[in-house]
Amino acid sequence: MRECICSTCKKLIEIVGDDGSTGEFECVHGYPNVACETCETLECDFTCEFYEDDAVEPESITVQCANCSKDMQTDASDDGDGTYYCLDCYLKRNFPQA
Repeated sequence: MRECICSTCKKLIEIVGDDGSTGEFECVHGYPNVACETCETLECDFTCEFYEDDAVEPESITVQCANCSKDMQTDASDDGDGTYYCLDCYLKRNFPQA
């Protein structure tokens, strides 16, 4: 058997509860097989169409803040709406001061 494919996937995210970290993880796309949810062996022969190796650095591209035009780097595979804000502009936009 080989190591569980989920254990090295960057799509695996930690579940955060009301009190913070739960120590549990889940995939944003769900498990590759129904048997994965209850598996405790960490060994399998399953494959997953969404697998991305967490050791591989993503390709990045330069984008500009929609408000101040500051250059920033983002993941090239980012599937956002194409509008980017630097931290300062994001905070001003979403949390205006009284």
